[in-house]
Amino acid sequence: MAAHSPTGQPLPAGEIATRGRARDGAAVLRAVADAARERSIEEALAGALDRLLDAFGLDGARAYLLDGESQALVLAAARGHGEAGEAAVALGECLCGIAAQTGELLQARDPARDPRVTRESCRRLGARACAAVPLPAGERVLGVLHLVSAGDAFSGEEIALLR
Repeated sequence: MAAHSPTGQPLPAGEIATRGRARDGAAVLRAVADAARERSIEEALAGALDRLLDAFGLDGARAYLLDGESQALVLAAARGHGEAGEAAVALGECLCGIAAQTGELLQARDPARDPRVTRESCRRLGARACAAVPLPAGERVLGVLHLVSAGDAFSGEEIALLR
């Protein structure tokens, strides 16, 4: 049975795949919440990154947590492409630091050319797209997820899900 839009029109195959990834992503976010109740935050984040890589077809992901004392993002977990990552990122520095400072989800469609991507290690990843997703807790940001794709930029539906 073919998938259809709300207006009854058949959906293109690419959109069907994107919607499937978005549904999978929602399941991942629920699983992350469940995992966080049972493990340390670092273990929960590592498990969440594994699930995000699979659900969104990502090439890499990092989780940074905001250190209250230094006011820097500190690497808590990493998976896939560019796993080593930066140990710490200052608020306002590079895409992740800006996302943490503003609380806004940011996407770079070409990280090697995006002026917000200031760290050389991020530019050298060879990614075609990356996103910095703040992890909010009320009015403050606890950290940032950095998602890397060697394929196309994130779709509008994927970005909406990550918000």
